[in-house]
Order: sequence, then structure tokens, then C-alpha cells
Amino acid sequence: MTLLEQFAKIYKQIMPNSNIDEIEPNMRLSEDLGLDSLKMIALIMNLEEQCNVSFDIGDINLKNVQQVIDYIEGSKKNGNS
Repeated sequence: MTLLEQFAKIYKQIMPNSNIDEIEPNMRLSEDLGLDSLKMIALIMNLEEQCNVSFDIGDINLKNVQQVIDYIEGSKKNGNS
């Protein structure tokens, strides 16, 4: 499963009533996907668990899906999991 697919699966669990059928990398987390701060925390916690990475919330400013994927990939490459 790709990171985009993992993201989409978690998103659907957090936002079950969303009318978004397909997640695209350029979609903005707040504006396009409707994630508020509490939903973002839930998303990040699930991604941390499933992808075995750790997000440093104070140091990151994620705006879209691709930035989340890049952050996870970078964390894995740098051994910051």
C-alpha cells in the first residue's frame, strides 16, 4: 500500500461522512479535505502508528497531502521514526 493509499484510508476513517471519493496529492488538508485541528491530530496519530514515524508538530507546517507524504518519507530516510 502506498503512502497516498494509507493516507486515504485513514482519512476515510476520520471523516466517514466526507463526499470526497479520491484523495489527490495537491489537496489542501483544511480547505479541500475539511480537516480541523482535532481531525488533524487524529490523522497524524494514526499515520504515526501505521507508518512508524513521529511527527514533531511544533516544527512542521503541513498544508497539503503531498507535504504529509514527503514528511513521512523524509522521516523514514533520516531514521526519525
